[in-house]
Amino acid sequence: MEIVLRYDGPGLAAHDIDALELGKSLIALSNLIQESNRKFNGDANKLNIIVNADIKQNCFQLIIKIIEIYNDNRELFSNISVGELSNLLGLTRNSLSLLRILIELGGNIRKRRSAKNGTSDSKSADIPSPQIPDDTPPKTRLLLEDPRIVRLAQDALRPGSLKGYNTVGFYEKTGSPLFEASSEEVFDALEFTVPPSSHLAEGNSDGSQNSAVGYALVRTSHFEGSAKWNLKWQGRKISVKMPEEFLKKFQNNEIIVVPNTQLLVRICPVPQLGQQGMLPEPEDYAVEEVLDLQHPPNPSFQPPLFP
Repeated sequence: MEIVLRYDGPGLAAHDIDALELGKSLIALSNLIQESNRKFNGDANKLNIIVNADIKQNCFQLIIKIIEIYNDNRELFSNISVGELSNLLGLTRNSLSLLRILIELGGNIRKRRSAKNGTSDSKSADIPSPQIPDDTPPKTRLLLEDPRIVRLAQDALRPGSLKGYNTVGFYEKTGSPLFEASSEEVFDALEFTVPPSSHLAEGNSDGSQNSAVGYALVRTSHFEGSAKWNLKWQGRKISVKMPEEFLKKFQNNEIIVVPNTQLLVRICPVPQLGQQGMLPEPEDYAVEEVLDLQHPPNPSFQPPLFP
């Protein structure tokens, strides 16, 4: 797919742009797309990002090509498409996306500072970042709760905060806006920092590894309470113990889980003690909480060959 990244403002009247700022922004954008794709798809597919520059009056714009490369061993329903990924990030959607909610959260910080100090100076008081709203879509929340993803999104927008810049945005090749932010909105986006999340473990006193939030694909499920489920997690096949509350609902048919069901889970490794008490690489995992569940698409109906 192709989208246009464009910076507008009187500071670009000579068609010049700071090479260092532009380079940092493009690298951040590329890493943002790659890291987000890896978060949802693991190694199921990879993306190439190609840039082609195009100069217009009082602006500097680049054509961004996102090329999806599938591995030969990718599994059906194991990935989200490059179009859906672009929507989640905000490259092709203006609302309910990473970039737009990031701006709204940063704007809330600015308003709270102004109310506390009676001034619009966003640096005059230390106001903590607001919590991500409960009604944020699960996949968008997953991006917003990752400090690296948020930092890359901010760096991709950062040139829009420079003097002489009015807007930064993504557009169709015809010029129709897909996402657009003013310099003031970019400043808001830069205010946000990832708050402590209830979905992320703070660490365990016994020194075991922290839990992580991400998408897992169900390979096999079991009605037996003690049996482990087989999931695909970050491109690897793992065996996990499922939470008791989730298992009870599954066993009572309150929820349906079939192969290729996608689960948003909070998961942690369970280290296994080896010989002489040595601690090897963790081989077992435990799902602490299932945050969201999405069934695979229904297969197309194929009529019988013979009536």
